[in-house]
Amino acid sequence: MHLPRRVYARYPCSLKAGVRIPSKRGVLSADLREIGMGGALLALRVPVAERDIEVELPSAEGAVRVRSAVVRRLGRDPQAPGTWLYGVEFLPHFSERHKLLKIVDRVRR
Repeated sequence: MHLPRRVYARYPCSLKAGVRIPSKRGVLSADLREIGMGGALLALRVPVAERDIEVELPSAEGAVRVRSAVVRRLGRDPQAPGTWLYGVEFLPHFSERHKLLKIVDRVRR
């Protein structure tokens, strides 16, 4: 029997986010296409080879940094030339979960 891998629902969105990659300096600009408590679909203008990243999500209290892992590399986005799509899994610290929940809840509504 094949069980679905995703535990949390994902919600379509159009949010700006930041991505920190250990091998690169600064914060890369990203577009969130979907978000849920378990992860997100990110669109970036640069290819990413690393697995471990940090995603900075916009919040009313300021940016929320969530430790994350790239779990799927979906290739170039046919709808946005020069953009690569990535499925990321959120690995939040327990102190970040309530902030993440607020962001996802705001998108869900």
